[in-house]
Amino acid sequence: MNAGIKRIAKMEIRKLALGDLPQRIDWMNNPLVYKSMHFDVPVLLDRTIEWYNRNQQREDRVDFAFYDEAGEIVAFGGITSINKEVGKGEAYIFTNPEAHHKGIGTEAMSLLCKYGFETVGLNKIYAYTNEDNAASIGLLQKLGYEIEGRLRQEYKDAEGNLKDRIYLGYLRQNYSK
Repeated sequence: MNAGIKRIAKMEIRKLALGDLPQRIDWMNNPLVYKSMHFDVPVLLDRTIEWYNRNQQREDRVDFAFYDEAGEIVAFGGITSINKEVGKGEAYIFTNPEAHHKGIGTEAMSLLCKYGFETVGLNKIYAYTNEDNAASIGLLQKLGYEIEGRLRQEYKDAEGNLKDRIYLGYLRQNYSK
């Protein structure tokens, strides 16, 4: 097995590679993905390559691709805003828009938390999600995240309505391997 890939259960995790970017961009331009994420669309290859190159030497973030047993990418994610002094970082994932509600997000986020707690040594992993993203809130709570706050009228949806964001946190003391 490649040393850059960790095999856990049915999914593999490895650092994002340049060759992963076309698929990442394709998914990010899908409304099923971008409606719950906060980035500008359309996502373009040249800008994404610049983003990728800028982030390669950063110590405050790590981005991953997640693979199934057949070697197909099933999710992308990472930990950003890593603060080693405080021991916290922000987790994000997005899954194949054709395969939502199949447990892929739960497994990917579980692997991401394992990496954050065991490899990076974080004390807390947090996530933001839209107030109407019940699937994301449920996934995070199932893993051990707790709702810690609500950011009121934090963003506008596609129709221009102000919406809240939910802040969830997961502490190392609640993490079970």
